[in-house]
Amino acid sequence: MGTQGAREIGKLLISRGVKLQYILDEGMTIFDHCIPGVDEAFAVVGTSEKGFVSLNLTVRLPPGHSSLPPKETAVGILATAVAAIEHTPHINMFGRGPEVEMFSSLSPLVNFPVRVVLSNLWIFSPIVSRLLSHDRATNALIRTTTAVTMFQGGVKSNVVPSSAWAVVNHRIHPAQSIQEVIDYDTMIINDPRVETQVMASSTPHPVSPASDDTFGYQTIRKSIQQVFHELTVVPGVLVANTDTKWYLNLTEQIYRFTPVWNRREDIPRYHGNNERIGIKNYEQTINFYYHVMTNSNIERVEVHSHQEL
Repeated sequence: MGTQGAREIGKLLISRGVKLQYILDEGMTIFDHCIPGVDEAFAVVGTSEKGFVSLNLTVRLPPGHSSLPPKETAVGILATAVAAIEHTPHINMFGRGPEVEMFSSLSPLVNFPVRVVLSNLWIFSPIVSRLLSHDRATNALIRTTTAVTMFQGGVKSNVVPSSAWAVVNHRIHPAQSIQEVIDYDTMIINDPRVETQVMASSTPHPVSPASDDTFGYQTIRKSIQQVFHELTVVPGVLVANTDTKWYLNLTEQIYRFTPVWNRREDIPRYHGNNERIGIKNYEQTINFYYHVMTNSNIERVEVHSHQEL
């Protein structure tokens, strides 16, 4: 969470009245055949990031012996609530965040029929958003997601438990608020016996500019293209969280990008089994940050390319 490092750095810089040109943190990556229909690799620079809220759901009922069970137990009531949340996703927010610019910017990389669709999202947004919701990678870009991460109830096989609890983690779309997410869950559960408590939360971040005259974004874009040979670069939303939440008052230009090359099979490796980076990509990563620092020190970045290290 950055409470011992990034938070203190942010406090110190703010106390000194420091204002930064831009900030680059970890974040989105290079995607190669990760989105159906896009057959060329492209880089996504996060111009915003999702918020999050972890909710504790608890049910408390009188305990008893399992030979004389009540009609409903705390575990059963909670299981019903959790199932309702999982089976009723939050609303599709396509068109209200950076994801629209991301997909419209990808139109040159797809074949003719799809290109027409992505170039005219003002007409085809309902169709595109419905298709994106069927893939978990793209679904995370267009709505607040729900993950039940913990569930606990009962201590003995012949005892009706006095309580049961679960933790639900939401990653919040930039166009929604924490309270809207909580209210939606409460409506879906529709059971006053289920107590809801916020364990931790962070609001979604503002969307940083990505125009042709935005120094930070263009410096990152040109650095990517210098190292990765004219790779297409598009803005997007980071579905995870970074330490940039401690730096929001230092600049309006905050970006999230990690120069890692990902294919579809690499995505499950994040925080999973066999997480790794290739030797060539490791060299490219060092080279990228060198270019970012060099390009940040000049007024006008001239794009060039070169051989790998």
